[in-house]
Amino acid sequence: MVRKRWFHKHAEETRMQKSRRPRLPNNLKTAHDVAHRVHLTVSRLTKLAELGYVPHYTVDGGPPLFLIGELQRWILDNLVTRESGTRLRLTVLHTHKKASVADTPTSLSLVTPLFRVTDVSKPCGSGIYFLCLEDSVVYVGQSEKILQRAITHLNGKEFDRILYIPIPDDGQDLMSIEGAFIRTLKPKYNHDKNGKLISQHKFGRDAEILKPYHTGGPACQSKIN
Repeated sequence: MVRKRWFHKHAEETRMQKSRRPRLPNNLKTAHDVAHRVHLTVSRLTKLAELGYVPHYTVDGGPPLFLIGELQRWILDNLVTRESGTRLRLTVLHTHKKASVADTPTSLSLVTPLFRVTDVSKPCGSGIYFLCLEDSVVYVGQSEKILQRAITHLNGKEFDRILYIPIPDDGQDLMSIEGAFIRTLKPKYNHDKNGKLISQHKFGRDAEILKPYHTGGPACQSKIN
């Protein structure tokens, strides 16, 4: 009985000793196998292993081998940074199409960049907008939120499309640009009840103010020059 207990105890100790022996992990992969999965080049991953940074295994002095789970955890802890980002300016989002020749009144034929509002659910940021009817510009306006402002004209003004020049709201004088376009184009709805043109005070020559937008369509060429 004593001998039997000794035999079982010895067998259990032997089993425990064997279980504590280091074993070669399964699923070891080469740098070529795993580099793309951790967004590193093969040479970069190999160099990190050679310098002793990234966890890896070698067999008889051979090339480094990796366990993908270990490698991913190390990459996440040591190489990955998260940028929270920032709010995207609406003026960067040209969600509407560029105005075609058919969209563009003759007086705006050389104005650029010129876009057409095609979806009232999509904002278009800040800039100068033009309410158009057939081949005429009937109103010029400016706003930090073009679409929201332009649709307020649905009551009281007749127009069939909205074109606009996106101009970032970063200190540029939208009012002076608006005024220059109004004085150049003399739109129908930019006049008061007495027929007087309503525009902002003039700061500099209109030609110089409008030069960045390449204005020069046939109908306004003489007015600018």
